[in-house]
Amino acid sequence: MKLSRAKILVAIFGVGAVLKLFTGAEAPKLPPVPIAKALAKFPSGLAGEQWKETRSALDEHTLEIAGVSDYLQRFYDNGRQSFWFYVGYVSQWNTSAIHHPEVCFPGQGLDLENTSKIAINVPELAEKHPKGSIRFNELLWKDQLGNPIYTLYTFYFDGNFEPSESKMRAKNTIGIHYFSIITISGPVNKDAIDVGKERLQGALKRFLPELVTHFPDLEKLKADKTKENADQ
Repeated sequence: MKLSRAKILVAIFGVGAVLKLFTGAEAPKLPPVPIAKALAKFPSGLAGEQWKETRSALDEHTLEIAGVSDYLQRFYDNGRQSFWFYVGYVSQWNTSAIHHPEVCFPGQGLDLENTSKIAINVPELAEKHPKGSIRFNELLWKDQLGNPIYTLYTFYFDGNFEPSESKMRAKNTIGIHYFSIITISGPVNKDAIDVGKERLQGALKRFLPELVTHFPDLEKLKADKTKENADQ
């Protein structure tokens, strides 16, 4: 089974673009924080030699709806399976830029069969994240033909991974500098769903250590600012 680019793009950004799930008090916007390293520089080939990788740009309308400051969108195909990897970076808190599959995919004819939270072990990230355990939302869908689609997504903000949108919004009561949505999704064989899950989880394990190097290091930025002020 292969992934339809057009359906994925419309699904993630077309529905719920202005949905707001949180109405409590929020902190004033903090100054925007530019991304540390452009996502266009995310290296090719990390998925493995068997995967043909295609970079895909968002069209102007979709980009406006997405509200991102930078993004990464890659499609992977090995002739038999395919998956989609997307990262949207937002340099300043913006509720209208919070897009994720649980809100967007149902409007495109996908039925959510199961949802849970899982931890993916990434030893390379153990220094900053306890035991290298990164939590993701795990979703299993069925399309209109009954084919299963597996999705993993999480948020990353101010150096932290957090799968819960409500917890991220709650954190913003004291101010969030930047946030990102990380999503991987693809069809899986209904007779071998666990094999498909392992395939996408394995891709994330290879992607995440490089990906986090693209995000700002707030501690370093603060230290640089302190030094700059001291030198003046």
